[in-house]
Amino acid sequence: MQQQAAGIATATRLLDKLTQLYVQRSLAHLHERSLAPAWHEVNLASHYVATMKGALHEQSGNLDGAHAFYQEALSIAETLAYRSGMAKVHHHLGNLAVRQLDAEQAMSHYRA
Repeated sequence: MQQQAAGIATATRLLDKLTQLYVQRSLAHLHERSLAPAWHEVNLASHYVATMKGALHEQSGNLDGAHAFYQEALSIAETLAYRSGMAKVHHHLGNLAVRQLDAEQAMSHYRA
């Protein structure tokens, strides 16, 4: 149990650093009055935050909460046409479906 808590704490710190990076990049674009790239960076940060929230809910046993956050992350990735982000979230959703004993849904996500 301690290892899981330590892992979650480490993941949370890394997510914080990643989010700070995207915010700083967004601010740099905003300073240059480049709004589209600024929005892109903010949306990438939102994608990572939603993915991490999904993982935290999944690890806590809240599968419905995990599903909701993974869907949010997938929606953001699709809006950004962020293919690797979509693939990673589909993998998470597939794993979640396996835990819920829904093989058909799992295969659908793994194939996406």
